[in-house]
Amino acid sequence: MTETASYLGSAWVTGTRGRSGQVEVALPERDPLWARLATTFHPSEGDEVLVLSLDGEQVFVIGILRGSARLRVTGDFSIEAPKGTITMSAPHIRWEAGKLEVAAHRIVQRARDFYGWVSNLFRIQSRRMKTLADEDYTVRARTARVVAEREVKIDGTSIELG
Repeated sequence: MTETASYLGSAWVTGTRGRSGQVEVALPERDPLWARLATTFHPSEGDEVLVLSLDGEQVFVIGILRGSARLRVTGDFSIEAPKGTITMSAPHIRWEAGKLEVAAHRIVQRARDFYGWVSNLFRIQSRRMKTLADEDYTVRARTARVVAEREVKIDGTSIELG
C-alpha cells in the first residue's frame, strides 16, 4: 500500500505462490500487495476475498467472498457436533485418502445408481447378510463357490444348470 489507511473491503487474489501463509491481492485502485491469511481457508487465484488493514502496512485476508477455497491445516483436524448434525452438500464431493476408516453404529446409503471398483480384494465380514433385488440379480466370476456348514437352498420356479 502506498498510503497509510484503514481498509475493510473486497480484493481479488492475483497470486498464491510465493510466501507461505500469504496471497497476493489487488485492492481497488491500488497496486497488488501481499496479505497474510487470518483463516485456515486458502483462497485460489481469481477469488474475491475480504481484506482488513488497520494501519495500511499489515494486510489480512479474513474471509472468502466468492470463489473456491481449500481448508489447510498442518496437523490433525476434526469436525465435531456432539449434539447436532454435520451436513455436506455439493453437486460433486470427492474424498482422497491413503486409508479411509468409518466407524458407526449404523451406515445408511441411498442412491439412484451405485458403482464401485476395487482392484484387489473386496471383503465383508458379518454375522448375517442379506441382499434383496426387486428385479434381476447377477453374479459373474471366473470361478464361484458357495460354502455352507449346514444347508444351501435354491428356490425358484425354474432352475437352469450348465
